Amino acid sequence: MSLALVKEIRRVRDTYQSASPMAVIGDNPVEFAASVGLTPDPYQADMLTSQHPRKILLWSRQSGKSTVGALLATHKALVSAGTTTLVVAPSEDQAKELFRKCRQFVAEARIVNRSETQTGLELVNGSRIVVRAAIERTTRGYAVDLLIVDEAAQVDDQAYFALRPSLMRTRGDQILLSTPRGRRGFFSDLWHGDNEWEKSRITADDASVDRDLLDREREELHPQWFLQEYYCQFMNRENQVFTDEIVHGAMRGSHAPADLGGIWL
Repeated sequence: MSLALVKEIRRVRDTYQSASPMAVIGDNPVEFAASVGLTPDPYQADMLTSQHPRKILLWSRQSGKSTVGALLATHKALVSAGTTTLVVAPSEDQAKELFRKCRQFVAEARIVNRSETQTGLELVNGSRIVVRAAIERTTRGYAVDLLIVDEAAQVDDQAYFALRPSLMRTRGDQILLSTPRGRRGFFSDLWHGDNEWEKSRITADDASVDRDLLDREREELHPQWFLQEYYCQFMNRENQVFTDEIVHGAMRGSHAPADLGGIWL
């Protein structure tokens, strides 16, 4: 068999396979979720079908925010040929947890990959899902159609700001997934700011969290930690001299001096 014929067979095969996902899966991410065996809760379905380009999911632990992120990443790759989705988290291992779900959804959808590694995959339609730790030196150089930042409140500001230019040329979308981690940093600023982000807050009461396990967590965790992790409260850290509100205001020159026992700062 000639080399030219082999190349032509591969081209036809790739063209056929790259066209299949769009025809089978369709444009609705909720229907895609059903096709891989999931039934989203109403609040999850709202975010899956939202067309807003910038979304913040301030969701409780065990509320399914990583699952929603993985569904959106996988659906984007399947139905939008030639796109790049970048998934970042504070560590590579955390990013791989969301990516593991992406790989599962691709397998459930019976889609053939062109290539796959521990930190990314490429489909036959030319779309890629790439995972990286949110470290500036490892995330520069991408042109990204969809940026997903998992555990965003724990990501360093500088790393996040270095990511944003990757969306300029593509006019790409952003999704920030997290529970709070004090009222400082870009995640808190964007959540509390008067801006055009779509914001979704889901507490343990809104999600399908086991009530017995939640009661046990309530009894055993420090109240600040419990309220932060399960009720999405932006808490000041224990042993913190100044509240986050004072620090936040001081950085912007908008807070009165603090009085520490007659010592003004």
